Amino acid sequence: GRDIEEWNRIVEAYPDRDHALWQERQIFDRLPEIAVPTWHISGLRGDGDVSDAVRNFEKARAESAHPELHHLVLGYWDHGNNTPTFGMEMGALIAERYQALLDHYLKDESSDFANDPAILIESIHQEQALSGESWPLAEMVERSFYLVERDGEHLLADELVSDSDSSSYTSEPLTFNSFAEDDPQLLMFELELDEDLPLLGPSSWDLWLRIDRPQT
Repeated sequence: GRDIEEWNRIVEAYPDRDHALWQERQIFDRLPEIAVPTWHISGLRGDGDVSDAVRNFEKARAESAHPELHHLVLGYWDHGNNTPTFGMEMGALIAERYQALLDHYLKDESSDFANDPAILIESIHQEQALSGESWPLAEMVERSFYLVERDGEHLLADELVSDSDSSSYTSEPLTFNSFAEDDPQLLMFELELDEDLPLLGPSSWDLWLRIDRPQT
């Protein structure tokens, strides 16, 4: 990401997302109007758009007059590597379908990919992509974890720990995309597992924050 001065000025001038400026420009409610084949695509590794991709797919499939036109594809790639942009490597699931589907819909060439299930999820833990017609897939299970700090260690626990210490971090100056372990802005919580745990969908967090400066 990068700062765009004009965008920053607009956001500062219209901080209320319910303002008419934003409501007139939002596209979420218009997704069911789409009448062409559409793929909602996101990565599962450092891609902040995965929740939006799933939400958009569910909205379109539930309310569209043409739900069969909407597909959801998730894979083990990051935010930029699911597009054919020069210099980036696409995930195999996308790479083999991209041109074939364009040729199918624009040139009327046959392609088995046009008969794919509505949902495809590529995982590094399975040889074949998971597939299905509705979200969530039948084999997916929701699982909860709890952030725990104890004696300076940051852990993820399966159960709520009532005597967990609070975790502190430094918010300024803000550093984007820093993953250095000694970065004071970064908190890393570890989870000990006996077997691989595939994370194949969006995550949601309930966080309680205490800020040591006045808020305006």
